[in-house]
Amino acid sequence: MKRVAALVVALAFVVTACSGATQQPPNQGTQAPQDNPSQQTGEPVTLTFWHYFTDRAPLMEQLAAAYEAETGVKVKMELLQTDVLAQKFQASIQSGTAPDLVAAWAGIGDKTADYAKEGYIMNLQSYMDAGWGDRFEPAFLEAVSFKPDNKWGVEPGVYMVALDSNNMQILYNTEAYAKAGLQPPKTFEEWLGQSAALREAGYAPFAAGFVSWALPSFASLYIWNVVGPENMEKTYNGEMPYTAEPWVRFLNLFVKMREANMLADGAITFDVPASESLFVNHQAAALYDGSWAIGVFNSMNPDFESYDVFMPPPSVDGQYPVKIPGGVGALLFVNGKSAHKEEAVKFLQWLTDVEAQATYATSSFNLPAIKGVADPEQLSPVLANFAAHMGDIAPTLSATMEPQVETAMTKGIQEILLGSKTPEQVAQEMEAARP
Repeated sequence: MKRVAALVVALAFVVTACSGATQQPPNQGTQAPQDNPSQQTGEPVTLTFWHYFTDRAPLMEQLAAAYEAETGVKVKMELLQTDVLAQKFQASIQSGTAPDLVAAWAGIGDKTADYAKEGYIMNLQSYMDAGWGDRFEPAFLEAVSFKPDNKWGVEPGVYMVALDSNNMQILYNTEAYAKAGLQPPKTFEEWLGQSAALREAGYAPFAAGFVSWALPSFASLYIWNVVGPENMEKTYNGEMPYTAEPWVRFLNLFVKMREANMLADGAITFDVPASESLFVNHQAAALYDGSWAIGVFNSMNPDFESYDVFMPPPSVDGQYPVKIPGGVGALLFVNGKSAHKEEAVKFLQWLTDVEAQATYATSSFNLPAIKGVADPEQLSPVLANFAAHMGDIAPTLSATMEPQVETAMTKGIQEILLGSKTPEQVAQEMEAARP
């Protein structure tokens, strides 16, 4: 934590008014800056950055102040409401007052394609190819790229930069596990076997918002593990039925959960906030949730610190790795028409370097967007453990489960957990739900 602490101290005491000639940030493997009016006149550069980070506004101001102290480049942060950001950006283009940097109101797609095509969202591919891209997981770069032959006719490349990321794992109460004499499980079956000891210690073994989106999300862990990517794509492309043996074997895991009495009483009726409340109040020993839950816990009970995280353990019934939901969080882009676009790129490179990312993550309770910030010396242990598994995020397949089938699966798993249906019956219902 020494490097992070040093930057935090710097943020707390930095002097925001800098004098003298403008200093350029260190070259980070990018193209040479183009000439612009500020470089020709020697005047200090001021970048305007529009964002919607209400919960992180003071932190963004502090980071901007630290950057100015280091480089002489001022970053003027302007906080806007998310629902007006897109309209205001469009109006600013028409009036010639567009900002240099923007927190994107939407990702790659219909809502941003026209701006990218016209150059108002800058193509950053050359910078990524020059070394910047090495900091990010390939999946994160793919998520912020317009692909070749895209339907909008946008030149292929990376157009946005992730400020943070997220993923979902199993949070556990370290006091509960210590009281029960347990360690985080290595297999799904070992996890099931811990239920009795946790109940004897006074805890519900596991809570999750299984009345909501959290159930299909949790199920996806073990679809990857048991069914596997090849069979998933075959099924989603109509080449394998949901009644095939791997799918029935996957659904049988929920029979095992019911038989092990693993879920908190009434868990099938709980949404995510209700499950989080059980966990924070020391009633549930484990919780399926995202990395953002760290901030939720801090707001619900700032004194709750006796928890950590473990990767969802694979089942002995599966032969493939568990893959977890997750991906990029807040996205940023450079106005490609800005007179200061080179300085704007340099600021984003600084913001996505190890030290700034560690400070941002620790202060905002968000996961870093880059690799190499999973060291407990830089992050809290829980954040570090979440960040350590960014490489285990589920990749994008060529096809996905149809929404109607997912609905049938979710309802069916709930009924398996209640003991009213078998895996075979649910598999048949999933197959019947195909559009």
